[in-house]
Amino acid sequence: MRRFFSRFLLLVLVGVALFAVVRLASGDAEPGTVVAFGDDLDPEEMRRAAFEVTAPTRLAIEAVGSFESDTTLGATAWIVRRDSGAVVWRMDPKRVERGRGTLATAVDTLAFAPGVYDAYFAAYGDPLTRPAEDGGDGFLGRLSDLLTRGGRAWHGDADRWRFRVAAASEAERDRARLLDGDAREAAEDVPSGPGVVWATGPVESDETREYVFEVTAPATVRLRATGEVRGGRVRDGAALLRLVGADTVWAMTARNTVPAGGTIMNRRADTTLALTPGLYRAVYSTDDEHAYDDWLGNPPFVPTAWGLTVTTDTPEQVVALDPWGRLPRIASFTCVGEDEQREDTFVLPDTTHALLAALGEVIGSTAYDYAVLLRERAGGGSPEEVWVMSHENTRHAGGGSKNREAEVILTLAPGTYTLRYVSDGSHDCSDFNDDAPPRPDRWGATLFALDPAFDLTRVTRPEPVTGAPIGDGEVLVRLNRVGNDEEREAAFSLSEPTDIRVYAIGEIVPSEAYDYGWIEDADGNVAWEMTRANTRPAGGSQKNRLFDGTVPLDVGDYTAHYRTDGTHAYGAWDQPPPNDPEAWGITIWRPRESAAERAVREAERLAREAERLARESLPPQPPPPPPPPRND
Repeated sequence: MRRFFSRFLLLVLVGVALFAVVRLASGDAEPGTVVAFGDDLDPEEMRRAAFEVTAPTRLAIEAVGSFESDTTLGATAWIVRRDSGAVVWRMDPKRVERGRGTLATAVDTLAFAPGVYDAYFAAYGDPLTRPAEDGGDGFLGRLSDLLTRGGRAWHGDADRWRFRVAAASEAERDRARLLDGDAREAAEDVPSGPGVVWATGPVESDETREYVFEVTAPATVRLRATGEVRGGRVRDGAALLRLVGADTVWAMTARNTVPAGGTIMNRRADTTLALTPGLYRAVYSTDDEHAYDDWLGNPPFVPTAWGLTVTTDTPEQVVALDPWGRLPRIASFTCVGEDEQREDTFVLPDTTHALLAALGEVIGSTAYDYAVLLRERAGGGSPEEVWVMSHENTRHAGGGSKNREAEVILTLAPGTYTLRYVSDGSHDCSDFNDDAPPRPDRWGATLFALDPAFDLTRVTRPEPVTGAPIGDGEVLVRLNRVGNDEEREAAFSLSEPTDIRVYAIGEIVPSEAYDYGWIEDADGNVAWEMTRANTRPAGGSQKNRLFDGTVPLDVGDYTAHYRTDGTHAYGAWDQPPPNDPEAWGITIWRPRESAAERAVREAERLAREAERLARESLPPQPPPPPPPPRND
């Protein structure tokens, strides 16, 4: 019986020990625990927890991570004070205890002042310091790569990783507490408050943020930015430019930055600049990898600082630019109603820095009320799109989720431009069917000159020209502005072989043509036809297609045809119209020849005529003699 109780007691003790180990590894909260990350930590992951210290206290810290190389931690932990971004504790590869294999352990007790702190654990490693594998491409190399997880054998330590922050003594248990989810996510909020001119907040991959502000009197600004520098080149970074002239005042470089923590790609800049009165543009942009929430290596000590913050001690002298009250308007459409297409064509004689502000309706990938800026091509043809409003280049404008607004800065070369705004039959300035934006009167588009002293009298407006770029050619057929469910035709004749010019816009998808044109000869044979293969994008919807080229035709009588189906044609678009909606249909003309071209063509005609006459003047030729008989 005694032996039975001894064995039973031993089993109980073993069970208690195992329970304690499981609780420790799993991170279950014990009395006094503030932060506990346990056996759910994984490679290629970052974890964050926020806690508040309400009175001076000591906290006991235990962290287990991994070495990636002799001097670099692949899995690591750290703590940051939120209001200052100062790192108050971190796993230092020079001070941690190296365990079996690649394990790294840090145990500390640290005094904390009252405040809010963010505790982090990350296990991305550092691809720029990762030891290269030299196993080769053979079987042994592939086996080595498999066993070491591509040079990251330390991933095998994941079930041992943990990070715990707890009260150092029972008397200090009530001086620190874990914050709820809302307080944790507050670390991602865009910085605000007195002195903040502008802040991006955390910026993700493939994004550009920019802000225009005005300095009304000499002032000093502070720029703090965190980004990526790789191979000596800034891939995610910030710059400050003068708006007029676009001169660079300051730009983030490898030399003016310092390590930001985590992978050596992470760099931060902190600079103070004295600015003279004028207009400025602050810009932050990222490439397509290694940015907030898309890390290739361990993030910086303050991951949410991935971006730019501009502050000043004299906020009354550094103010947001109000384009509506300060800048000249080159073209403007405001309070646009339903089913409208407004456009304004103008000529800019010089390079002009401009701000295009647009407010409209965009749902997913489809724009219903939107702006387009076009520029005429030097050689004629369909205008090119300078900018078109979409979900990607707009932000929520307030009110209903489909209200979208854009403010884009453009440098426009001398030339002829058209600002166009298109609305559909619902949700517009005349009648919003969802919550209206805060400034419904700005529903439309306005192009501002970024120089307050810009002389609007230098902007000229030519006579409206729409349709095909005919020039001084002779029009043979003009079937334009074709609506739904129409079939039009027009005859023309050619007295000599001619390279006619055809300009046709229609609706063609890869599998079928819905609105299109063609040419038949007198026998009803198709001499030319508009197809997906011989057309190019016409702007607007992807199904808008344009043919703009020459077609050689012989002497004879011809008929041009144009046919539409029941949707998406002139005056009734179900998707964005083309850049040249007036030309929906087909236009055919005979280009005017120069004197030199006429002389060449006449010489070719005379040569052909001389060759014909020479053939006709030759005497008849006798038939060839029969072949000799064969002797079989």
